[in-house]
Amino acid sequence: MLPWRNCKKHYFSVDRILATQEKVPCTFLKNVPETGCLDPSSENGEILKNSKVEIPFWLAKVLANSEFSVVQVEVPKIYKDVCRDILNADASVVDLYKMSKFFYTFGKLISDIDRRESKELQSLLIQTFKERFRQLLDWVQNIGADEIITEKLDFLERQILIDGRAVQIKLNNWLSHGVGLVQPADMVVNHKKRKLVALEGF
Repeated sequence: MLPWRNCKKHYFSVDRILATQEKVPCTFLKNVPETGCLDPSSENGEILKNSKVEIPFWLAKVLANSEFSVVQVEVPKIYKDVCRDILNADASVVDLYKMSKFFYTFGKLISDIDRRESKELQSLLIQTFKERFRQLLDWVQNIGADEIITEKLDFLERQILIDGRAVQIKLNNWLSHGVGLVQPADMVVNHKKRKLVALEGF
């Protein structure tokens, strides 16, 4: 199971909360009064029907799932068209952080709300993660790798890199110093004694 699959369960996850602040393009399906603050081009203090406005994901989700369906959420351009072609060509060289700080988490949230392209978007996320994970694993094992490489990683990849290197350092220390003489467990020793006593009884 990939790391972002259970993001819905982590209600108080800071990364997930920050990811919901990312903006998504929406088309308003009706006039909405007193919402001009969401659209800098609004002149009369309201957003008109068919207006295309970028709003935070958390707000878009509420408006899209409301009883009256105020907006229609569109997939952000970082998950479609040219960007998708680039990722499919060679995901390992793409600067994900520049595209979105929370590329995987944000993409999962979008796939949950946009059912039309849900499967295609999830496939893109999985394939991108798989291709970049090989390189990420190399950086984990190469502790002395240039730290500039982390600038191209989104928050999820950066956390994997940090956690992976911490484990790698512990492994290296264990291999260098060892843990002393390995002693058999008491259960094994007692079992051998019972077998020896049983054999002596014959």
